[in-house]
Order: sequence, then C-alpha cells, then structure tokens
Amino acid sequence: MSGEVGVPDQDAIEQELEELLRFNETLMRENELFESHLQRTNPHLLDDEEEGSSKGRKKPQKRSQQMLLTAEQKYDIAVQEMEEVREEILQTKQNSEQLMDSLRSRMEECDVRIAEIKKDAYEFKRDIVTGAENFRTGKIVAEKAVRYMEEKLRAKAAIAEKLRLKNMTIKSQIQKVRGAGARPPPRSGRAAADARHPAAPPAAPRAPVLSATPSPPPLRWSRSCSRRRTWARSCT
Repeated sequence: MSGEVGVPDQDAIEQELEELLRFNETLMRENELFESHLQRTNPHLLDDEEEGSSKGRKKPQKRSQQMLLTAEQKYDIAVQEMEEVREEILQTKQNSEQLMDSLRSRMEECDVRIAEIKKDAYEFKRDIVTGAENFRTGKIVAEKAVRYMEEKLRAKAAIAEKLRLKNMTIKSQIQKVRGAGARPPPRSGRAAADARHPAAPPAAPRAPVLSATPSPPPLRWSRSCSRRRTWARSCT
C-alpha cells in the first residue's frame, strides 16, 4: 500500500492482473476442450448456440448457472478427450507410415525406370545411331533398326510374362492364406476319431435259407426186378 489510504499498491495490482490473465487462459482452454467434446458427442447443442448468437438473443443467466460442471465431470471429459486425441495420433501415425511407404516405393520405381531409360538410350545410341550407320551413305540401315526393335519387344514380352506368372503365384499364395484363416474350429476328440475312422454301414438283412428236401436214394435194379419186369410185359 502507498502513503494514501485505500489506494492499492502497483505491485499488487500487477500481481492480481497476472492472476486474472492466467485464470482467463485456463477458462479459454477449458472452453476449447468442452467445445471439442460437444462437437464429437452432441453437435446439435453447438448448432443451437450458434443460431441463438446469430439472432442476437440473450440467454438467461439461470441456464448458464445450470450448465456449470463439477470437477469430476471436467475430469471425465478431459480423460475422454485425451483418449480421443491419443487414437487420432495413432491413426495419423499409421496413415503417415503408409504414405511414407508408398512414396518410398514410388521413388524406388522412379529410380529403376530412370536407370532403365539411361540403359536403353545408351544401347540405342551404340547399336543404332553408331552401329547401324552405313559408312558409305551415312544413313542408318533399316534392317538393323527393325531387328533391334524386335529384340527389345521380345525382351519386354518375356519380362511381362515373367511378371504375370509371379502375380499368379502370389495370388494363389494369398488364397491359400485366406483359406487357412477361414478353416473351421477343431473338432472334439470323439468327433475327430469318428472322422478318421468312419463307422461301417449296417449290413443288409440276409435272406432266409430254405432247407433242401432230401433227394431219394438212387434205384438199384437187381436180377429179380428185371425178371419181374419181363414177366409183366409177357402177361400184357
């Protein structure tokens, strides 16, 4: 305090001003946090508030007092926002890594193509511009140029066929991996044993076996029987 009564000291005023500024800064951060939370959970509340502010309506003071949050509610909102920000950071990191891998592969592809173009330009200059030139006329021999182009086309076709076979192999491997991932769950011990050793089908009913009637014994002709037979014929 200064010499005059009731006049605060300048240092106290500055200190109070700094506290007010820090408090306002804290409130601004809390408001930003709560606004992001409402934007994610209940965006219609913010829309209603923006419409009311655009129309120039004044909200009653009782509503602002009812909307005050407790320390526990503020803590819960802060934890939720922290988890949300953490998930966004992880997602952004994954997207950035994928983008970096894509750009790295494109750069490698560009380097390979540049090397191939340089090699083709060198071979064309060596075989056609210099090697296929006629010494007498100074013109390029057409047969050599056509032969050179045909050889290049055959080489490109062979590379394309090799890549096609490689792609087919990779696709088959992917299908095998997907099929292995979609296998049914393992069976129980009894079900697995039944699958390994299936039960035999039921036997067909047998037809009843009929007992054969005994055949009569063979006839034996004696001399007396033959005599009787001849006697009967003579009587008739």
